[in-house]
Amino acid sequence: MKAYAVMAAGFVLLITLLQSASAQKDSLMVTQDYITMKYGFIDENGTIIIPAIYNTAYDFSEGYAYVETDEKTGFIDKTGTIKILVKFDAYRYVTDGLIFGENENGSGCIDISGNIVVPFIYEYCMPMTEGMILYGDEGKYGLMNKEGKMITSARFPYISPFSEGMAYFTENEKIGYINTAGQVLIQPKYYDAGHFREGLGAVMLNGKWGFIDKNGKEIIPIQFDAVSEFSEGRAAFTDDELAGFIDKKGNKITQPRYKMYSLFENGIALVCSDLSWGVIGLNGEEIIPEHYTEIVRAGKTHLIVYDETKLKYGLFNKTGKEILPVIYDWIELRSDDIFYVSLNNKTGLVDGNGKEIIQVVNESVSPFYGDICIVYFEDQVFIANKKGETIIPAGKYQSLYYYGRNLIQVSNGEHIGFIDCLGNEIIPVKYDFCGSFTESEVTFFNDGEKYSLINYKGEVIDVEYDEINDFYGGLASVSLNQKYGYINTKGEEVIPLRYDYADAFSYNITRVQYNGKYGLINQKDSIIVPFIYDEMEPQYSPYEDSYNYNPVWYKVRKENRYGFIDLDGKVIIPVEYSYIADFNEMQIALATKNNKTGVINAENIVKIPLIYDEIGIFRNGAAKANKEGKWGIIDSANNVILDFKYDFVNNLSESMAAVENDGKWGFCNQHGYEVCKIKYEAVENFNEGYAAVKYNGKWGFIDKDGKEVVPCIYTSVTNFNGGFCIAVAGKKTYSIEAGMFTRTKM
Repeated sequence: MKAYAVMAAGFVLLITLLQSASAQKDSLMVTQDYITMKYGFIDENGTIIIPAIYNTAYDFSEGYAYVETDEKTGFIDKTGTIKILVKFDAYRYVTDGLIFGENENGSGCIDISGNIVVPFIYEYCMPMTEGMILYGDEGKYGLMNKEGKMITSARFPYISPFSEGMAYFTENEKIGYINTAGQVLIQPKYYDAGHFREGLGAVMLNGKWGFIDKNGKEIIPIQFDAVSEFSEGRAAFTDDELAGFIDKKGNKITQPRYKMYSLFENGIALVCSDLSWGVIGLNGEEIIPEHYTEIVRAGKTHLIVYDETKLKYGLFNKTGKEILPVIYDWIELRSDDIFYVSLNNKTGLVDGNGKEIIQVVNESVSPFYGDICIVYFEDQVFIANKKGETIIPAGKYQSLYYYGRNLIQVSNGEHIGFIDCLGNEIIPVKYDFCGSFTESEVTFFNDGEKYSLINYKGEVIDVEYDEINDFYGGLASVSLNQKYGYINTKGEEVIPLRYDYADAFSYNITRVQYNGKYGLINQKDSIIVPFIYDEMEPQYSPYEDSYNYNPVWYKVRKENRYGFIDLDGKVIIPVEYSYIADFNEMQIALATKNNKTGVINAENIVKIPLIYDEIGIFRNGAAKANKEGKWGIIDSANNVILDFKYDFVNNLSESMAAVENDGKWGFCNQHGYEVCKIKYEAVENFNEGYAAVKYNGKWGFIDKDGKEVVPCIYTSVTNFNGGFCIAVAGKKTYSIEAGMFTRTKM
């Protein structure tokens, strides 16, 4: 079903929120160990409450969270105890005390005691809003209550979620309304409809919209092209593609003149008649004129405005009072009615009345960690609370870094320790070095002589090593007398110190060196890849936007041959190449074998035959290549773009390549066309559309058509940068502007 014509997008969002109401987060949050890739749960302070041991985990709902391990699937409580085992494909959240899902027989649900509430015999069975269950068979739907009692038969092609005790349904291609008792209160006669809001529902007949009450009485005539739901006693309507607002009696609060708008919230709506935004009140009165490129609500009482012509921000309250003028480089809501502001590269905090809490004179102000923030002023750092009161004065510590779990790492210039957010010393400031608590409740410290362990409460775990690294997956690599092994957070050695070298664990495996050779082991010290490689380098995702900071495979070397293995030790690229580059985002890499170079993909399929003496960097699908002592250009499909006839070719730059024969230089483009004669004594690569060239001992510039746009009359030149270059002629120095090529004496 579509809803509300023009206003559909916002309405669908509201439906989504209603449908997900049963899946609201409890106080524990899912966290992932990016080394083992397992899931666990932390509290709001970042403290690990349930260890990361699950293959899959979802947020808590109604005190339970769905988890999967290799052996079990079910719901745990907040102690991590599995309370409900499921042997069907379960919906991931508990809703009204019920767990929905499907098995080989059909869909149904159980209660949290494991009792079947709805038999697993239906094609469809899922929770609805307002304590109802929607079930279906053969493309038709009906209603049950949360006890599994059938309210209606499965006879409706569609039933919407309930809102204010009403849901709309379809029958014979018309729409009516039904209540939670299954009674049809409004017979199906409408062509489209929406949810009830504030006692009124939007309905459509003959292409026009209006509103009815729960008895089906037409309250606002069906006359508009489109309408929104009601919010704070106001609804938007549209006529001739322009929107206005009406009250619950149908009186027009504003005429239809807006192209864009928001619904009313906290007594105001954002409106845009042309290209600029403003704010109106419940009676249509202007609160903020339509002067701004963008307006964003900031909490319940304030609005941040942006003026693109000035590139500046300002702050208003919802009555239209200017709190901060439109002169700021940035404004954002930080906490309650506290705003972070930036002005002329200085930052601070102001309250909702515009009063400075922290003066706008600082290099930066951190987000709030609980009730405190870290402020950096010139070469000093201090901690302040939400009232602007100094908790830790400037000068007491040289550095402050928030490390989660309500801990701040501090340094006095010589030693490191931790304080809490009230300034109380938790771990004495006496250590040469400390790890972090971001991955574990335990970390290492160094007191100048040895490494040991300490937890986030400041309790020392008495172990001694030459080196301890951060914990990942519950284990940390340690070394003593030049041998490596692993300990757990209790300080117990779980993998003996017998290795020459050991990495941190990732995906439950790690790289170690034994008797000079590399291999992979798991957390049980079982050998995954035997110790046969002279070199083993982890390779990470080539994608810039990847958040996977773990190896995706390993480049390995045996004697003077290279290849790749996966995380299970399976050989993906045979160890037979004398050189392999790292694979790029296209999953291809240069490879050399028998002194010839080509391109292979990540499956060892040859994309460019290994017939070249050298291949350069691919840019825009083309690269220089050397064959039998001569250079040319090929594309990624091995088509020859530029014949192999040059003594040298530079890598492509801005789709242009410098080419050289017999000591003279010219340029060709990536299509293989020579844009200028090979006559120059020296050249630079193209930069900002121009290349410096030297002729008869003097420098100038050419464009991409080979035209000399700056004559070769200068002793020296710089490349264009920001639209300008510097040129020297004798004792005179000039600034030359690109495009016009006017020069100014400096």
